[in-house]
Order: sequence, then C-alpha cells, then structure tokens
Amino acid sequence: SFIYNFIDESRFNVFNKKDFTSRKQILIVGNLDIAGKQIDHVLTAFSQIAEEKRRGWTIKVIGDGHTKPVLVKIAERLRILNCVNFVGKKSNPVADFFESDFYVLSSSLEGFPLTLLECIFSNLPIISYECAPSIKEIVIDKVNGLIVARNDISALSDAMLYLITNPDVLKEMSENQTPLKQKFNSQIILKQWEQLLSMGS
Repeated sequence: SFIYNFIDESRFNVFNKKDFTSRKQILIVGNLDIAGKQIDHVLTAFSQIAEEKRRGWTIKVIGDGHTKPVLVKIAERLRILNCVNFVGKKSNPVADFFESDFYVLSSSLEGFPLTLLECIFSNLPIISYECAPSIKEIVIDKVNGLIVARNDISALSDAMLYLITNPDVLKEMSENQTPLKQKFNSQIILKQWEQLLSMGS
C-alpha cells in the first residue's frame, strides 16, 4: 500500500458548485514550458468535433511558457482560436475550476497529478489520458470522469463530445466527486504520514 499526496482543500470550501451554472467551458491547467503536457492534443480533439455540436463551448488554458505561441498557431491553423482562451499563469485558480464544466489532462506522462485532486474538491468531472498508474486511483471511469488511452486523440475527441452533448452525465459525474473527497482528505492523509514516520523513529 502507499500514501497519497494531498492538497489544501480548504481553498475550495469557500465555493459551492451549485452556485455556478454551465459556462460551456473546458479547463486545462499546466506549465506551458513542458511539451509533454500535449495541450495540442486537446486542441486537435476539440477541432475534430462537428462545429454545430461544440458551438458556444470554449477551452480555458491556465499556464504560461515557451510553447504558448506554438499552441496559439495550432489553434489558429485548426480554426478554433476564437474558442480558446489563453489566460496565462494564475496563483490561485480555484474559481476557474468551479466555473468550468470539465477538465482535460492530456499529458504523455505524469506522476500524481495534483490538479486532478483540485478537480475532485471542486466537483469538476475529468477526462484524462491513462498517463500514470495513479490516474485510476483518482478517476473512476464513467463515474467521476472518463479515462482515455494515452495519445489516442480520436478517443479523446469522442470523450469530449460525449460530455459536451450529455449535460445530465456531467451533472452526475460532478456529484460523484463528493465521496472521493474523503479518500483524499488532507487530515486523514497527514495522520497516515505521521503513523508511518513514527514507526521509523
């Protein structure tokens, strides 16, 4: 067995998902200096969805880095630049999680992605590549999100289309995040760390 990483979930307690209506917004948070985040996969997947199906939907990208101009050019080439908001780096993007409809993680490789814990504590459904052993600990496929085979852009597009066109599924997945908050509760995890460290002393 192992002990999970954790976040300070108290930052999320000041918000309530029920106070937010659908903005038709897909969220991505990442360091744009890391090409392995593969945000271009999300842009390509979005562009493959028929325009009438994704009309009104936008992608918000939080983060900065040297790949940003490249991503802007890709969005331009795919003719979706008007649907993508590159908002730069934010120190505390908690409200953005609550304002969004679902989150997409398209990395080639991850360790234990803490942004997915932020999704849990903001009741935000997740689409994620199976890019780490930890993904299945955080995302329960078809319960609080969808897991897609790594680097399968076509399957990623299908998953995005499914959530875009099924608001009832989005609502259910959002509500299904609540039980997972206990699993990743920082106080419980801190106690586990304390027990582990006391065994070694």
